[in-house]
Amino acid sequence: MAIVDTGDIYLRGYSGGAQGRWLERELKSARAGTGIDWIVVFMHHPMISSHRSGGSDLGVREEWGPLFDAYGVDLVLCGHEHYYERSLPVRGTLPNDTRTPIPVSTMTDVADTAKGTVHMIIGGGGNFATTQDDLFEEPKGRVVVDVGKEPEGRHRKAVYLTEDAPWRAVQDRVHPHGFAAFDVDPGTRGTGRTRMHVTYYTFDGPYGELTPVDTFTLERPRADARH
Repeated sequence: MAIVDTGDIYLRGYSGGAQGRWLERELKSARAGTGIDWIVVFMHHPMISSHRSGGSDLGVREEWGPLFDAYGVDLVLCGHEHYYERSLPVRGTLPNDTRTPIPVSTMTDVADTAKGTVHMIIGGGGNFATTQDDLFEEPKGRVVVDVGKEPEGRHRKAVYLTEDAPWRAVQDRVHPHGFAAFDVDPGTRGTGRTRMHVTYYTFDGPYGELTPVDTFTLERPRADARH
């Protein structure tokens, strides 16, 4: 799925498509029922990132992005990069070489995830190699689009393209560490909407004092109100 080569072995194509088929079955089943409102995907490499050294991965955009769109994934949580960032809700891609995700709204305080998926990078939990100082200041991103055929040292060298980033919403360029808390309001059975209130905190000092950095709300219709 991911193009970038960062593991002990090169994983792209390793499962022969089994991983993608499993993911589609799970997403299809979750979205079809009336008992599941929210679909949250956890994965390692991001498909949306403003990092100047790492960045997004075209393989994830091509293989999993259409599944996120087709089955209405609400939220994607990633690591890999050691900083915090979130996107606007996105759906579909531009027909360019990086398949740039298209935002469906420019609001940063509330996102209707029935219309688009929000992506979050939460990679500042405690790693000492933080990367919040290595982000594009302007709305841009870097995307891995290929790797060399032969390893150079331990890994195959990545080939990158730089893109404009209309999908960018919020990034933390100041604090090296943090975590996100999620508070779900299920709403009223059979009618109305459900909401997920999200706060990203940084922590500091000998007692880990918390400071909110980013606060926003995701919302969508309840599953039992849609059927």
